[in-house]
Amino acid sequence: MMRAILILAAVAILPVLSSYGDQTHEYRDCVTEKMRACDYNAFDMSLKIFGWDCLSDCQYRCAVEITEKRQAKNLQIYQYNGKWAFTRWFGLQEPASVLFSFLNGFAVFLGISNLVARVPVTYVLFHTWLAYGIVCLVTWFVSFLFHAKDTITTEILDYLGAS
Repeated sequence: MMRAILILAAVAILPVLSSYGDQTHEYRDCVTEKMRACDYNAFDMSLKIFGWDCLSDCQYRCAVEITEKRQAKNLQIYQYNGKWAFTRWFGLQEPASVLFSFLNGFAVFLGISNLVARVPVTYVLFHTWLAYGIVCLVTWFVSFLFHAKDTITTEILDYLGAS
């Protein structure tokens, strides 16, 4: 019970906290400038599917641009909105993490399939292992969603699934 209260308290505090990069004038000015020119109708379908809006897209593009400039000058790079500026691919915010979450979920799915195919339902631990497999499958699915596009909902689900 105490663990659940601590997790909920941490999740409630997260929006208040920000990364150092979020606080820089360069980043804030960039986001403001890009927001003025943003046209959601011009978005690629992959961005729309994964829930990107003008604000999140502008924040992402500014984080990437500033990170590239800082790397070129051998300056320290920062996190923005609690994330490193990974390269987005087909609207996926963290494509490698999405792939690994999918593969882990697929491995769990194969394990559940193997359990159902080879272990008799009458085995004393059959339902325990099946329930465990389903919980793991849901956890990896939520992780997949979180790494595809970070929102407050997917973040909470991912943290709860990981606990």
